[in-house]
Amino acid sequence: MNSFPQVASLIALISSLGLTIFVASRNLRSRVNLAFLLWGVAVSLWNFGTFMKYSVLLEDNEANQALVRPWLTVLHLGTIFLPVTSLQLSLLVAQIRRPRLLAALYVATVAIAFTLFGGHYFIRPELRGGNWFAVAGPGMTAYLVLYGCVSPATIVVLFMRQRKVPKLHQMRLRFLIVGLFVLLLTGTNDLMLVKGMATYPFTAIAVVPLANLGAIIYVILTGYSVIQHQLLNIHVTFSRIAANLIRLSFLGIFAGVLVFAVDVVVPHVLSPVGSLVCIGIVLASGLFASLAFPRLFARGDEILERRILGDRFEYHDHIRDFIGTMHRYTDLEPMLAQLDELLTRSVGVRSYRLVTLHEVQHRFITLGAWPAAGASDRELRFDSPIFRYFKDHHETHLAANLAYLIPGGSAEEGDAMKELQEFGAEFCFPLFSGTDPVGALMVGEKANGEPFTSHDLFLLTDLAKNLAITFNQFRLKNRLLQQEEMELMGRMSRGLAHDLNNLVTPVFTYLQILREMKGKSEDPDDLLPVALRNMQTIQAYIRTALFFSTTLKPNVALTSLDGVIRKSVQLADPKLKSKQMKVELELMDHAEAEMDEVLIQRVLDNLISNAVDASNPGGQLKLRLTQLARTESTRDWFRMEVVDQGSGISKENLKRIFTPYFTTKDKGDSNRGFGLGLAICRKIVHLHSGNLNVISEERKGTTIQFDLPSVQPSDKPTADVSLQ
Repeated sequence: MNSFPQVASLIALISSLGLTIFVASRNLRSRVNLAFLLWGVAVSLWNFGTFMKYSVLLEDNEANQALVRPWLTVLHLGTIFLPVTSLQLSLLVAQIRRPRLLAALYVATVAIAFTLFGGHYFIRPELRGGNWFAVAGPGMTAYLVLYGCVSPATIVVLFMRQRKVPKLHQMRLRFLIVGLFVLLLTGTNDLMLVKGMATYPFTAIAVVPLANLGAIIYVILTGYSVIQHQLLNIHVTFSRIAANLIRLSFLGIFAGVLVFAVDVVVPHVLSPVGSLVCIGIVLASGLFASLAFPRLFARGDEILERRILGDRFEYHDHIRDFIGTMHRYTDLEPMLAQLDELLTRSVGVRSYRLVTLHEVQHRFITLGAWPAAGASDRELRFDSPIFRYFKDHHETHLAANLAYLIPGGSAEEGDAMKELQEFGAEFCFPLFSGTDPVGALMVGEKANGEPFTSHDLFLLTDLAKNLAITFNQFRLKNRLLQQEEMELMGRMSRGLAHDLNNLVTPVFTYLQILREMKGKSEDPDDLLPVALRNMQTIQAYIRTALFFSTTLKPNVALTSLDGVIRKSVQLADPKLKSKQMKVELELMDHAEAEMDEVLIQRVLDNLISNAVDASNPGGQLKLRLTQLARTESTRDWFRMEVVDQGSGISKENLKRIFTPYFTTKDKGDSNRGFGLGLAICRKIVHLHSGNLNVISEERKGTTIQFDLPSVQPSDKPTADVSLQ
């Protein structure tokens, strides 16, 4: 019955070697990784020797004994180092320091290993029960004593330790305990064959070699526990590839168990190659089926898979969702409030602090912190060790807790770590703008005492990167707004200077002439009407500017809309007659709305005046009042339209008509536009919770429509409305 043990040893060899290379390649500076490397080499030697011994013919003669002896030597060289490397790895993962004990055990292990090459470990190879085994010598007896003491003691130490650590760490230690127990059980099973026992005690059942099957389970469980340990720079641990590899590994285990069952029930029905092919077909089928049908047999809540893969933390999904919606925030305050909720409640950190560079003050300020008390006691500076470290090394995070550190760090990292400890933080994630750090997110330990996993750090790093992008976008937006504000102020200044200069010049001239003509007979009264008219225009200009810049509270009362329109037409009658224009009214009766009649009257007067100015003599002006389709149960909406058949507005000017002090009227007298009319109209309409819209095309006229609700909201703000 050689087929299954040979296949099991080959699978165990591939699993142990592949996992060892993967974990060790992540970070050879880590003591956990180095211990895992030693352990993986020992397991690989054991499985390689086991696989090769099955290639020797099962005929007990001197030639075959000579062929199998070197493979038995390799096999036992691996097994000799298994107890001490397993103990070292377990102690590191459990964060237990026993350097003297480990040193003594390594000395004893090396001494036993030397007996392999002096002929004192095993006497000779011997064929028993269809397998090659080594006849024990003094060295093997010493090893069995070491194995019988160290392996159970390791399980006991881990069991006691897992009762005192946080829940997440308990799971890692329990995987180690299960793996060690399986290896101890299957290894003890195979020792019966080494001792010449062909059947299980008190039974006639033949002893079946199980150590290599146990090795497969042991390798996967131990590798998972080590990967889940605080190898915090492994960002691929919970990636889709790693998760799929774990799934395929368990699929391979299940396939191997089934092949073993077939081999026990029907011996020799499968050859070694056939067993290996069967397991390979199962793995390939699972891989292709998962690619073609991702939801194959998907049902239930996958509790076991979530426990195995560790992906059971709801806050992981919360962080991903928050990162995905950050770009939608238009204001900083709601985003910071959501971030506070995410860190304090979802992730559950005891404290956090978010600092960023203030461009005006040129210093780092705290945007958010928990707890808020004492958050501003310390201040980060440009020359702080934390920012120097990130600027020089461009790392994704910095750990302050010694349990997370990797030996061999630089002095600069040590200084940054000390400063971070002064802030009471576990980790610091930089916010970069280009290659320069412009802020940092510092988080404290979790309230439940669980350590940060590699996936936690991966998500928090991604969160910090997106925070930096969002803050840079807010900065760019503020700069653009400031630039637009400066351009607006410049345009306002130019407009005011030009208008007031034109209006004041005749007044100044009149006063100069009046001074020069004092005591003389000449009369300068010809300039007096011009001076008075210009002073009146200046007063109107100032009143208009004050109206535009003042926050208003409408004096709302129920008013007839058609009555307001008729009154506006009546007031505009002199201007309409001067251009021989006709007015067409399309009004509805009994249309009433809550509004400030004076302000709405001003809107209509301005719109009618603009329409008359834009129309040709003899043209026609149309005013409409309609009720819109009802979309609310508590109020109606009415639309008022002023339609002219004038010259229209160009596409370029249509984009600027609401810009303060933009005007196309250039007469230079009291009829000259100040560029505030439409901006004021829109402000008034917004104060009434309405909307104003302009539709125009050159040489085809203009339609200005504004909608008003019949009832004003009770909680309507009275603040000035933005002109965006």
